[in-house]
Amino acid sequence: MRYTFRGTLEGEVEGIPATGKVVEVKGIEIVRIENGKIAESWQEVNILRYREQLGYELKPKERGK
Repeated sequence: MRYTFRGTLEGEVEGIPATGKVVEVKGIEIVRIENGKIAESWQEVNILRYREQLGYELKPKERGK
């Protein structure tokens, strides 16, 4: 299953204050069905894009010496 979530940032999320901006997150989920029930599921969501939309300042990590 491929999906898109959309919503408006009306309250604080992960320390980011409400902005009123529309946020869109896309993802994909794969499920394994056994005996008519979901036995396992795997999900991938574009968290990087989500956090960019929230206003995170994304910086590469510095490597230790």
